[in-house]
Amino acid sequence: MREKAAIYTARKQGVLPVNERGYVLGEYARREASGYLDDNISMFYGAVDPVFIQNDPPIWQVTIVFKMYDRGPFTLGIMDVNAKTGDPIPLSPNQIKRIRERTRAIIRSSSSSSTSC
Repeated sequence: MREKAAIYTARKQGVLPVNERGYVLGEYARREASGYLDDNISMFYGAVDPVFIQNDPPIWQVTIVFKMYDRGPFTLGIMDVNAKTGDPIPLSPNQIKRIRERTRAIIRSSSSSSTSC
């Protein structure tokens, strides 16, 4: 809850919401990744569970999930967000293709499971 308030305050001030070490907040990284997924794959994808990784450059690693109405959430992979800028590190066309393929397989599998009950 504190991070959400800090994001709101930073937005009003026109600055990035950063922690005491100068890295964007995990919730902000998660939101930015979710926006990226929404823009580049579909609105049914989101980012959850940001984990800070002291790398070069430092990153927030988020889990990509798919949730559609009564299906999901299903974990599909991970993506990174630059912890200094808050910018999602773009997925490659091949990564996006694999995510879409896995999603179709999940939908087929869950559809066949629900009809066999």
